[in-house]
Amino acid sequence: PPCRFEKVQRDDGVTVILDVAHNPPAMEYLAQKLKATYPDSNFRFVTGMSSDKDLAVCGRILLSMAEPSQIHLVEAAHPR
Repeated sequence: PPCRFEKVQRDDGVTVILDVAHNPPAMEYLAQKLKATYPDSNFRFVTGMSSDKDLAVCGRILLSMAEPSQIHLVEAAHPR
C-alpha cells in the first residue's frame, strides 16, 4: 500500500522511505526492516504523530537508530 515502506529516489541519489508507522509495533517493524534493508546506512527521520499515540516508546525506537539531530519532528494541522 502507499506509504508502507514506499521507496522514493530523489534526483540527487538520496533514497527516501515513506512509511505511516504510528504506534510501537509498526515503528519496531519499520526499524527492523530499515536495518535489514539498509544495514550500513545512516538514517534521518521526519516524523509526526497524534498525541494519543505512545510517543515515548516510538521516540525511543527512533533514538535507537539515529542521533537526536537526525530526527525532525513535524506538527500537522489536525485536531489530534
